[in-house]
Amino acid sequence: MHSIAAMMLLLLVQSETRTAPPTDSVLARKLRWAALDQQAVLNLDSALVLLQGARRADPAYLPAQFDYLHLRFARYEDAALRRESVPLARSADPLERCLGIAMAGFTEYRSTDRELLAIERSGGATACSTFFLALEGPRRDYPDSLRLIFVARALRQTPEVPALWSMQSTGFVARGDLMGAEHIVEEGRLAVRHPLL
Repeated sequence: MHSIAAMMLLLLVQSETRTAPPTDSVLARKLRWAALDQQAVLNLDSALVLLQGARRADPAYLPAQFDYLHLRFARYEDAALRRESVPLARSADPLERCLGIAMAGFTEYRSTDRELLAIERSGGATACSTFFLALEGPRRDYPDSLRLIFVARALRQTPEVPALWSMQSTGFVARGDLMGAEHIVEEGRLAVRHPLL
């Protein structure tokens, strides 16, 4: 009887101390690439399922998150994103909150820079907040100089997303440095590593 009680206590302690499920960024990358292949042949349902799998395999793998948002948006599935964004935006976890805010920005056609900057300033800065701040368009209250700082950081953290390289090259073009912009585009082509991007 004593050993059964001890075993039950041990199981209870183990269940209470479990952390988040392990992530598999290699699997997430493979699933994303398979999804890109499916998008290329217009199998969008398959691509969506593969991207959902990539997001589950590693929620912090932002290229899959970004492609998922874009695919849902391209399929006019704003309602699905909106439903998904509500609990995420209220989460205490900075990554989940960031993803929820980004989804809300997509579905509500609004800027999210203030909310993402608040995450950054609260000490909960994540690659997610950096990533989506890099993709925000410049405005009077969010100058290009600040955005380009986030673009450079995001490129170091997630170099697989072509939109980031495009943003970086645009900064060079705006300064009149066409050779620099061309160099950035070539560097991005090598970093993205998928032939369809």
